[in-house]
Amino acid sequence: MKTLKEFILDTLLPYKKDKSICGYDNFHKVCEYLTYDGKTCAIGKHMKKGPWQEFEGDANTLFDEYDKNKILKKSALNQNIDYIGWVLIQSYHDKIPSLECSSSISDINDTVTTLEKHFNLNLDELRF
Repeated sequence: MKTLKEFILDTLLPYKKDKSICGYDNFHKVCEYLTYDGKTCAIGKHMKKGPWQEFEGDANTLFDEYDKNKILKKSALNQNIDYIGWVLIQSYHDKIPSLECSSSISDINDTVTTLEKHFNLNLDELRF
């Protein structure tokens, strides 16, 4: 089993390296758990197949609507990430498509700091 740090980095680093793979709808300017062309967001890549993949709402609302134990794959559940942790992971992903100005970079790096504090990990690899 991957360590928690490995799991978080495996989830988020691909988006940092190539924002075109983000589960993002360029027309509506919103992130999606699963796009029409098969791209996924941070939580979406760990979802089982089901109607929740088409859910329109942020991570907070997703977990209000669906029990994470029913929608996430076993490999994700094995990490024992709490609700806030998933929201923070998704928040990092959601900021990637708009990384075009220094304030956006500062904002995403603040999210990394929050992730580090929440999980008590060093995640410098995620910084811009």
